[in-house]
Amino acid sequence: MKKDLLKKCVSIIIFFLLFSFALKYAEKVFIPYWGEPWPSTESINEFYQLPKNSVDVLAVGTSQMQRGFSPMELYKNYGIEAYNLGIESQTLENTYYWIKESYKTQKYKVLLLEMFGMKQKAEETNNRKTLDYMNFSIDKMKAIWVSSKMEAKENTDFWNSASSMEKMGYVYKKCLDYVFPILRYHDRWNELTNDDFIFSLEDKHDSHRGFYIVNYHDGEYYEIFDEDNDAPKSMFDDIHLEYLNKIIDFCHKNKIELILLKTPLHSSFWNISDYNAVKEIADNNNLAYFDFNTKRLLKESDIDILSDGEFGIFHLNLFGARKLTNYLGVYLKENYDLEDKRNNEKYDYLEKELEEYLEACYK
Repeated sequence: MKKDLLKKCVSIIIFFLLFSFALKYAEKVFIPYWGEPWPSTESINEFYQLPKNSVDVLAVGTSQMQRGFSPMELYKNYGIEAYNLGIESQTLENTYYWIKESYKTQKYKVLLLEMFGMKQKAEETNNRKTLDYMNFSIDKMKAIWVSSKMEAKENTDFWNSASSMEKMGYVYKKCLDYVFPILRYHDRWNELTNDDFIFSLEDKHDSHRGFYIVNYHDGEYYEIFDEDNDAPKSMFDDIHLEYLNKIIDFCHKNKIELILLKTPLHSSFWNISDYNAVKEIADNNNLAYFDFNTKRLLKESDIDILSDGEFGIFHLNLFGARKLTNYLGVYLKENYDLEDKRNNEKYDYLEKELEEYLEACYK
């Protein structure tokens, strides 16, 4: 009897192990690979493969960061090791949880926070790009809970008419789909491509430490700000203000130098009132704030919004990103004790990455 019971237990354990392995593989295949023109998946996977506690400067935020800050440019000119965890349309809530997640393996000294997340609404596709490839943890569960609630609230017709039970049911179902992505993506079987079966970063390489290279020019004129102005301040959503304060508190607790940053962005998306609101937050918390929509910073960085922008100046191109990165590099070098890792054999991997980056810049 005991042998039969033992055999049954072993069989059950083996079954669940095989089932778990098959489920995990199926999820890897069926979860969309978020690649070009926004290599979010590759950026996240590449981050998890970094040498532990090697990054000194971490950049986070939306696609404006992803295309606006080049870690390899910073290394080339200043020897500073950085990583760009900007992800397309990332909400500030999810940025906060990525800051916590990243700090588990990288005890960075400086955090660059792109501020367009203060105006980013929760949408499932964009939340998926942020969360589907994040390692499973308590922080991921919290991010899923918050994102699911915010997605539900964006469906205003439903949220305003549904009962409390219906709302909770909707949110719980959303959460379950995030925890077990196969529930959300099982019907993608007829959309699968070769990319869905390739898991090696060597076979997918569009990201350079999270930075994506765009070589073309497509900027247009828009309103440039004066730092001294009397425009009213924007009223950001309470949820964004709450999570910005969480980010500020996290950085203060862990002695991380937080820098607020706004890349050039057309004034129909980011205006002088937004600038004034962030400036007040920065001043109240004694934080550095660089808004490259101001006349002073555009002049000092030599960024030309016509030749250094793309998509009607919704993002910077490679040439603009170089200028912005180099401007920040001078500030970082002068104000923080960050190791120059050039000519140090311990960091030879950075030289190899630099070669790949420079080759990609001139393709």
